[in-house]
Amino acid sequence: MSTFNGEKFIVEQLDSILNQKGVDMKLLIRDDGSTDKTLTIISDYIERYPDLIILIKGNNIGWRKSFFELAEYAAQNLRDYDYFAFADQDDIWMPDKLSRAVDCIKCHDSGIALYCSNFHYYENGINHGLGRDESLTPSAKKCLIRNLGLGCSEVMNRNLLLAFTKERPKMEMAHDEWAYLVANLCGHMFLDKESRILYRQHSGNQVGIRRSFLQIWKRRLRTLGKSLKTHPKETAAKEMIRIHGNLMTHEAMEAAIKLATYRGSISSMLNLLRDKDYTFDRRNSDFWLKLKILFGIL
Repeated sequence: MSTFNGEKFIVEQLDSILNQKGVDMKLLIRDDGSTDKTLTIISDYIERYPDLIILIKGNNIGWRKSFFELAEYAAQNLRDYDYFAFADQDDIWMPDKLSRAVDCIKCHDSGIALYCSNFHYYENGINHGLGRDESLTPSAKKCLIRNLGLGCSEVMNRNLLLAFTKERPKMEMAHDEWAYLVANLCGHMFLDKESRILYRQHSGNQVGIRRSFLQIWKRRLRTLGKSLKTHPKETAAKEMIRIHGNLMTHEAMEAAIKLATYRGSISSMLNLLRDKDYTFDRRNSDFWLKLKILFGIL
């Protein structure tokens, strides 16, 4: 868990994690320089559960880098554990969240495996229902375009943790998106259509907040300038090939190369544009995807 000024909701989340059933667990927390009562709250829990919680007090480096540091610490220091989960500071987990995840992916422990689930939108104490369409199915091409691995739902086996921490991508990337890419292109990903999490919505959400149609398009247009310089999807595909090419399946390698090289020629761009398997599974978003391909800013 990465924390930062989370005093308002962290107690409910700590309780829900420490009340997990059917697993032997340890909670690793890295605080990203909180200035409110977050550290005081965590210290109180450490006094009550000294054998279950490890706290790392860090400087403010942002949630993306903070989660990568947590994963690297876990890979090096928590060698007795078989499964690893990301946790946000403000959600609420159902008591069987971790045990269900383990049951779903343990048959793939000889390789790389990741569990992701649906989620319930939770706002002002009210459950507003499932957040994703049950018909969504992951694939190598889809995962290069859209991340279905919401970090607070992800549980990975040790093989994925070791691959995840082999080397950070050169681009700044969210931890959950990188884990999702590595799992889909190098191993197995189980997408649970059910939910074992209340995904809290509030004004301080960093990602995942629900937006209107107008808000979505305003946000997209604001990112145009950055995309012209960073080419996030294209760069992510290149980084996957560079770091994990030896682990990728033939299908995954072909999918990544097609995206990584699409700006090399007009025919490559048109080839990617015509491939309907690169999709968000949303008509509105796929229109935006085609525009980004045409303008070379994917």
